[in-house]
Amino acid sequence: MRVLGIETSTPQGSIAIVDGDEIVRESIWFSQKGHISLLPKFFSYLFEETGFSIKDIDLVAVSIGPGSFTGLRIGLGFAKGICFVHKKPLKGVSSLKVLASGIYLQSKIYPVLDAKRGYIYGGCYSWKGNLLFREMEDGLFIPEDFSKLAMDGVLVGNGVKRFEGVFSSNKKVLESHLQYPLAHNLCALAIFEYEREGEDDLFSLTPHYIAPPPVPAEKISELQSMLK
Repeated sequence: MRVLGIETSTPQGSIAIVDGDEIVRESIWFSQKGHISLLPKFFSYLFEETGFSIKDIDLVAVSIGPGSFTGLRIGLGFAKGICFVHKKPLKGVSSLKVLASGIYLQSKIYPVLDAKRGYIYGGCYSWKGNLLFREMEDGLFIPEDFSKLAMDGVLVGNGVKRFEGVFSSNKKVLESHLQYPLAHNLCALAIFEYEREGEDDLFSLTPHYIAPPPVPAEKISELQSMLK
């Protein structure tokens, strides 16, 4: 299956074409302005450089958050436009799941993205064979509270670096170039989810915004028990 992936949930944007297990091409850029001017340009470059056209694409995948309000709207709107015009199926995937999928380890993986205003977006995932499963719902957290949850796994993402002092007590902070979700990992997840669940509805799929308040501190012990 040939998949076009669009990832704009953070200041780092990326777009890729994946054909089965092969990353055909991926472009990555950085923008604090929401990707509105860069996404169309890199979209055009992607097809010019690969020689493919939209008719060669079997599935369009897009990150649906949590993440930047503006970035998510731009990415999803762009993906929906492609699918509507060219009659392609659409699959939305959690941006935290995309980030976690870049790490293949037999332990819990805690993706952490900077949510600004002193918060982080956090989740917990684990691999079972070649499938990545969500261990708890993605949420908005105070960094100190999330640090208590993530003592038994690996932390990854730009939120870890942003709150380095908070997470320094966690034993398994991954020193990695992988700070943001990437489009080629999005494509791989979308294939599995599309095959298991089918396509998402083009008109009802919406970004997964998580606004304050964060998960309350009193729920952290409950989540810790659930993750054991």
